[in-house]
Amino acid sequence: GLTAAEPTFSDKAVYEPLELAWSTRAELKNAESVFPHPLIPGRAILTTPANVFQTGDGGLNWKSWPEAAKPGRVRTIAFDPRNPQRFLVGANGIWESTDNGATLRPLATKQNGLASDTVVDLIFYSGDPGNNTLLAAHGDSAPGLSRSRDGGKTWDVVNPEYIFHRLKGGASTGFKRLYLIGAPKDEPDVMGLFMSTTPGEFVSELMRDVAVTDLAYYPADGGDIYFSTADQGAGRILGGRSSVGQEMQTLKIDGVSGWSSLAVTWGPNADAINLSAYDPTKAGFIISGDDMKTHRTMGGVLISPLVKEGAAVRPNANGTIFYAVAN
Repeated sequence: GLTAAEPTFSDKAVYEPLELAWSTRAELKNAESVFPHPLIPGRAILTTPANVFQTGDGGLNWKSWPEAAKPGRVRTIAFDPRNPQRFLVGANGIWESTDNGATLRPLATKQNGLASDTVVDLIFYSGDPGNNTLLAAHGDSAPGLSRSRDGGKTWDVVNPEYIFHRLKGGASTGFKRLYLIGAPKDEPDVMGLFMSTTPGEFVSELMRDVAVTDLAYYPADGGDIYFSTADQGAGRILGGRSSVGQEMQTLKIDGVSGWSSLAVTWGPNADAINLSAYDPTKAGFIISGDDMKTHRTMGGVLISPLVKEGAAVRPNANGTIFYAVAN
């Protein structure tokens, strides 16, 4: 028979509240986006309109990519979940590095199947256990998703009836649900949140006429995803690996309706997570361990109506370093 037992280990330690000490890197001017590695805490890539910088020590030192390696204006980075030395770059087409940025080579352009050479978002699709399916979004430059099922050698275009701006795959390999920020092709100004369980097939609309600004998966299996909006607060969609139905919870902080970025990382132990969000005009940067029932305001990040659209705070892989892009 089967008998229940107490767990052999339980973390009962009492942890001090998280404190952040912010420092400004004056040499990194006009920062546009930062992409921390999802598995390696010290690594991150930062982009500006004219340059790309990389750190391997948590932001203490940054090295610019050599001129020969620059693929044009970089808009997105996709880290290979199985190879720590490999990542893909969305710029003028898609580029690949297999040596942690030392060299880059072109991987895909419109000539070999991309819907457009302008790539605004790019992911390794978690629903493919073989890690061979890539998905690229092109924003206003072209409708549909570009899809490769052979690691980037060949491409086709799927879901051409939509314009997509952001993609978010699962938190773990084998999770098929794909979330997309975009709009119908015939209503390009009606932005919303969409979901698909098979890229290229049916796309369901979860939220309509809402400016979704960011998406973040719950870090463990289960399929829950958090979203932030520019005008209607934030929320959590309760997923589940096999359930097609979605239950949506609203996460509210009094007086704040818009968030420019949102992220989820592990908390102080294996049973806790930290939800962080950034509102550059009112709340600043906040962290919550209970889905915003309570929260702490973490100072040091610019609060101003002049902060540019898209300002973001991004945590590293284990929530010990935060990068703020808030020009």
